Amino acid sequence: MIPSSLQPVFDLIEKSSSILITTKHYANTDGIASALVMARICRSLGKQADVITYANTDAYQFLPDISMITRAFTGARQCLITVNLSGAGLAEAEHYQEGETVTLSILPMAGSVDEKNITITQGKFLYDAIMALDSPDLDSLGLLYQEHPQFFLSTPIINIDHSASNEQFGKINIIDLTATSTCEMLTNIIEDHYKNILNNDTATLLLSGVIEETDSFKRAVVTPKSLTIASNLIAVGAKREDIVAGLFQNKSLSVLKLWGRALARIKCDDHTNIYWSLLAKNDFEKTESSEEDIDGVMKEFLSHTPRASLIVLLYEKGSKEIGIRCRANTPIDLLKTLSSITPNGSHENITAVMKGEDILTAERIVLEQLNGTLSQA
Repeated sequence: MIPSSLQPVFDLIEKSSSILITTKHYANTDGIASALVMARICRSLGKQADVITYANTDAYQFLPDISMITRAFTGARQCLITVNLSGAGLAEAEHYQEGETVTLSILPMAGSVDEKNITITQGKFLYDAIMALDSPDLDSLGLLYQEHPQFFLSTPIINIDHSASNEQFGKINIIDLTATSTCEMLTNIIEDHYKNILNNDTATLLLSGVIEETDSFKRAVVTPKSLTIASNLIAVGAKREDIVAGLFQNKSLSVLKLWGRALARIKCDDHTNIYWSLLAKNDFEKTESSEEDIDGVMKEFLSHTPRASLIVLLYEKGSKEIGIRCRANTPIDLLKTLSSITPNGSHENITAVMKGEDILTAERIVLEQLNGTLSQA
């Protein structure tokens, strides 16, 4: 028997033919893996399912199906041309294509078609349903939402997440605050309803999300249930060694060098428990790294400061142009707190660029705003 809370999910999937699956633009393993697993579920039901996200997937090449993720979304939508023949009847209808031009030919059985009887309207989008995994709000989807807002506002969304900061933006919202990860939530659904897809690769995807969200079962969020789920996934054939190597061991030399410089400069506010660090432009040059390595540095930062309420990384992108990354492990709305620097992301995880200030000034501004909010809590 399907739980009543999940029945609307299965009903929407059943009546959909083409489904877009996505996750936040700064997704970690849980977001990436849960999206890939959901695609497996949908395809097992005979649906077209495409995983589209602007998240950087370079660090997740060890995951099964990772090559199926794309950024290629055009927002394709039907254009409907309606011709009122006013009782003349239809003798013939054809279309011709020449290069980028499509010509429609309508021949009535008598007389001609008056231009006033021709209307052009927008039809349905290519996808008739959206599934958002591990994403707190629509803004967290980044450019995918920003460039196609009408699609997201016109198409039913299934929102599946385990975060308390989720804004329940979907037509259907499945939020489980007791789960360690979205992958844990999907594991329960698969074990109850889709055991036919629970093979080595599916189990590996699911376990990877659980392992990263629990920091390899070292975080306080670990529960007996999550340990049992992990054990069952390994029994099915999840490749734990590959996951651990991919998440924690196979780090590029440039990331390690850049992290070493950030580590040497880490500071901590004992009162608010904020940890932060700075990276100068020449740090990238001397370590032969680039801004693409910042994601890896942030993963190291998070892993080594599990008790921090906030972690902040500021880095020089150019002359008086400062990149800012901030991640919260405490209830705080970073989008609101740091609104003066126009951040992107979610309540607990933001990116921003501050122009016209040097890195020390940017450090002071960001910390003053964060400390001010935490001191009032």
